[in-house]
Amino acid sequence: TTGFKVHYHYTLTGDGELTLECAVSSRGFMTKWIPKLGLQLELAADFQHVEWLGRGPFETYPDRKTGARIGAYRTTVNEAYVPYLIPQDYGNRTDTYWCRMTDDSGKGFSVSSDETFNFSAQKFSTSMLDRAHYTFQLKEENRVILNLDHRVSGVGGTANSVLNPYRVLPGEFQFVFILKPVI
Repeated sequence: TTGFKVHYHYTLTGDGELTLECAVSSRGFMTKWIPKLGLQLELAADFQHVEWLGRGPFETYPDRKTGARIGAYRTTVNEAYVPYLIPQDYGNRTDTYWCRMTDDSGKGFSVSSDETFNFSAQKFSTSMLDRAHYTFQLKEENRVILNLDHRVSGVGGTANSVLNPYRVLPGEFQFVFILKPVI
């Protein structure tokens, strides 16, 4: 069979900090490269405010980031939407040191790691983005989709596929995400 073997180790402290250690290994006959590797969380729709320390302020990818400076940025889930002609994954931020998701009152949580990571906060589910052929087919979810990615493949160019150095190849990976409450 083809797939991934995934082990999670959770550590929850008394102050609400959650450390999630992940070990992922590819199994079976895999494609030559995969789009991304990480976690996807479904959040309450109230978590509309996004802050991060990393590349920005616009979306960036491993092969599309030289014009984006590292800094502290903020946006909303709605403002992060990129209306591509053909619906697809969007809003990735690279070289992130931490990100924070909060509601209107400023309550929520922050995410960090032991190395820089990628993230995106989206108002559409991955399955909806995959199924839609036109933007009018997209229906906003009553939730926020938060992608926390250890690795993300580049996007390539119009006439070129993603170059080899920017592809996530199947293999063995270990990564950590630390979630802390923001009160």
